[in-house]
Amino acid sequence: MWWIWPVYVVLLVVMTFLSIILARLVDVLDKKTKMGGGLLGGVLLAGITSLPELVTSLSAILLIGNVDMTFGNILGSNFFDVVVIGLSMLLMFKIVKKSGVSKNTGILMLLCFGVTLVIFLFDVFNLNWVIPGVNIHALALIFIAFYVFVVLLSAKKDDDLGEEVEEQKENKCMGVSIKKVVLWFVVSGICLVGVSIGITYATDYIASTYNIGSSVAGAIFLGVATSLPEVITCLELVRLKNFNMAINDIYGSCMFNLLILTIADIFYFKGTIFAFNTQTLYFLSFMLGVIGLSFVVYLLKRKKTKIASSGWLYAIVGGAITISYFLCMFLSVL
Repeated sequence: MWWIWPVYVVLLVVMTFLSIILARLVDVLDKKTKMGGGLLGGVLLAGITSLPELVTSLSAILLIGNVDMTFGNILGSNFFDVVVIGLSMLLMFKIVKKSGVSKNTGILMLLCFGVTLVIFLFDVFNLNWVIPGVNIHALALIFIAFYVFVVLLSAKKDDDLGEEVEEQKENKCMGVSIKKVVLWFVVSGICLVGVSIGITYATDYIASTYNIGSSVAGAIFLGVATSLPEVITCLELVRLKNFNMAINDIYGSCMFNLLILTIADIFYFKGTIFAFNTQTLYFLSFMLGVIGLSFVVYLLKRKKTKIASSGWLYAIVGGAITISYFLCMFLSVL
């Protein structure tokens, strides 16, 4: 039994390494091409870094047959993802305070808040609306509609970042040709798929061996693990002084993750994967608070307020967001 933990850690290390590579590659594409930050971060990078969630969710349903792990995985991943924005503000507030944010990024944040609020209302009122005949939950269709808005938003030309951006750090991949960058991007994405399948089996083994509930195991071990690509790419992009791209990646990943629930619901023929409970309500409640707090910081930066030029704002808000994650995890296991 003990061997499962070293295997789990090795898989996490490999996923971390691949995430750093992806962050540097997309930073190069951002600087070498005319592709907008919304398209690169909110759709392309978000889709790639969300591959683990897609693969693990489908694996949990089709290979393992554990549907409870899927819903907990996605909600746990999304909550962990938005907390990463707070973590980056806490750890690198000096960089964040000098970074700009675009108008489209704010719209993306509002879309993520809106769809999370919809799920929260479904949970509070326990609305299990399943469409007759196709056996698909109504939320699945709502997620598709929201993601269409994300794609349309990414296609629009973005504005400036709202303020002068400090000179970005040099990326070691800048000397690589666009063709090689795209090739490495694809290869790294394929490797993420393989690692994700391994993590799914490892998490299921941990849950069954140590008698941990599938929803809790999915939210903690699987949710955190599959969120590592977003975490590492976000922190690496902030380190490279590309904070706006980091935000697009995080919130774009959250929206793509919800689309994954739609795909998983379609492939689950025995019913619907949406199972609301007290734990999911905790995740959703705290996530709404975190997104709302992050959006307040976004507005302060866009309006170039005096407080937004102070590093302590980001350190305090980032610390509060990070603490909220541990508080939510504590409440969910009581």
